Amino acid sequence: MAKQPADDAAVSDTITESIPALAAKRRENEAVEEGNGESAEDEEIWLVSYIDLLTLLITFFVLMLSFADFSSQPPTKQEVQEVTQNPTARQQPFQGSSSSSQVRDTATLQFAAVLRSAVDPTTADVTVVDNSVIVEISDSVLFRPGEFELSPAGGAMIDKLALNIAVGRAFARDDNFVTVEGHTDSSRILSATVPSNWELSSNRANAVLRRLASQGVEEKRLRSVGYADTRPRASNDTAESRAKNRRVSLIFHTADSSRAAGRF
Repeated sequence: MAKQPADDAAVSDTITESIPALAAKRRENEAVEEGNGESAEDEEIWLVSYIDLLTLLITFFVLMLSFADFSSQPPTKQEVQEVTQNPTARQQPFQGSSSSSQVRDTATLQFAAVLRSAVDPTTADVTVVDNSVIVEISDSVLFRPGEFELSPAGGAMIDKLALNIAVGRAFARDDNFVTVEGHTDSSRILSATVPSNWELSSNRANAVLRRLASQGVEEKRLRSVGYADTRPRASNDTAESRAKNRRVSLIFHTADSSRAAGRF
């Protein structure tokens, strides 16, 4: 009795095969079942491809987020009000590229070389500091002891400098200026016309300034100041050091010099 189901199935198969119509129907049903199985596998194949595409998209967006910069903050209410009330308040001046800065520095060095050729290196010193050209001239070349009128030799030197300033293209811009500084040593002045070193340094600076203006340097570019003995180059202990302190300095400012337009 335990083998009855198997025998029944065998009997059923025998009967089905013995009848051609039933056998054909059976084979048709089996073919349909096999076809349905292949269709299900095809559906699963495109689903796998779709999942792969989603994975790639998620990876792409994660990479994009990793490169994003969230450090910038939105403008505050006060900043918005400032820009609204004064549109030019937040505009920054053009600083220029590194190449333009190099061109400007080169022009300053060339101008310094021109002035250096116009003076005697034993009595005058030409340097470049903070994009400004500084010419320091010993007082013994420009003035007689205790006086503030230019000597003939001093006048000739200033005329030569003025010629290079007026003609030289390196100093032709309207935003370049000249400061004439007078300096003395710490020795006291005993004179009715010059009561102190303040007057002596100021008068000497003014004398050089007037000479520059008379030789064609625009007056709007000139200023003079007397420092007396407040800015010595050396100590006042010896005659040699005091001689170094008695001088007139001509400072040729460029527009971006820290000693230039803002304090001119």
